[in-house]
Amino acid sequence: MFIRNPQKDVSLEEERAVVSRRLSRRWKLLQILGAALIALAGVIDWLHFSDPTVPDAPMLFLMAGIMVFITGLAMQRGGTAGLTEK
Repeated sequence: MFIRNPQKDVSLEEERAVVSRRLSRRWKLLQILGAALIALAGVIDWLHFSDPTVPDAPMLFLMAGIMVFITGLAMQRGGTAGLTEK
């Protein structure tokens, strides 16, 4: 949802450009974070716990990395399609 700030004298196109840049930074950051988590899962030799109820650390990092990366991709594909004037 896109809500204009009545106190600023800025055109709607300028506001959309600012929001688009912010969203672009966010999905890029999410993709970088996801890739870093996936890399951590594969590169670091994690200690294995003797307790079988504790999940494996590499698997947690891998799953979290994939979820964060996919969220970044979804934000990239969505773009500013949801921005509408109100």
